[in-house]
Amino acid sequence: MFHKKSKRILLPLVFLGLILIVCLFMWKGWNRIVAICILCLAAALALWQFFSAPKDTSFPAESVALPQPALHQNLLMNQINPHFLYNTLESIRGKALLDGNAQVADMVEALSAFFRYNVSTSSKLVSLAVEMNNVDEYLRIQSFRFSARFQIEKEIDPDIDQRECYLPKLTLQPIVENAIMHGLESLEEPGIIILRVRNCARGVFISVQDNGIGMDEETLNELNRRLNDPSAETSKSHSGIALNNINQRIKLCFGSEYGLMIYSN
Repeated sequence: MFHKKSKRILLPLVFLGLILIVCLFMWKGWNRIVAICILCLAAALALWQFFSAPKDTSFPAESVALPQPALHQNLLMNQINPHFLYNTLESIRGKALLDGNAQVADMVEALSAFFRYNVSTSSKLVSLAVEMNNVDEYLRIQSFRFSARFQIEKEIDPDIDQRECYLPKLTLQPIVENAIMHGLESLEEPGIIILRVRNCARGVFISVQDNGIGMDEETLNELNRRLNDPSAETSKSHSGIALNNINQRIKLCFGSEYGLMIYSN
């Protein structure tokens, strides 16, 4: 069974690999070489995540606990391991710029920033500004696939300081991804995602709205039931796993009165 961090990075890598495989049949010359290089790097990162992630066991937590020096050593190793990937991506980006291929350079830059944020071992809580930046990098990558098929609008209360507002890391990007994959991907008309941040009595209210196909009432009720009942059977879909993961992390950080709620018209 994959560790939860491996699941978080492996799924985007599989998605990226499928995109690049399609690109191999469409691109020629330098573009095809870049696609092959990025595909190899993505595969290498996936393998590193799989073999370096701790495996689930049935032993009590105290029986597998590591001493502090060992934990610190593992932390330092995890910080170094991906560096060759970032350096190689930067080399590909530099070569693309030298050859005048700004589009490939922009894609590689966004991909590198997205990977770095996903595998970093920084604090579990990040500022809203940092989380918004990760959403922007994700959308840069998606723009190469979807071109101008959708746009995102941000509506943030001017009195909210994004640098002083904190939330669990990787909260917004999976929700935006869910809106694209399940709401906008099959939409024929131009798609719109509206990301709103509002002050409320107990903190900050964040909503992600799209003009996608929506869902029926039965599906909506089932999703919200699973969010409100942690003991309920979790959906095997990526969407169900991601939403439940985010909801549980929000409640662990801020209390049971906070979390996710899904609406559909």
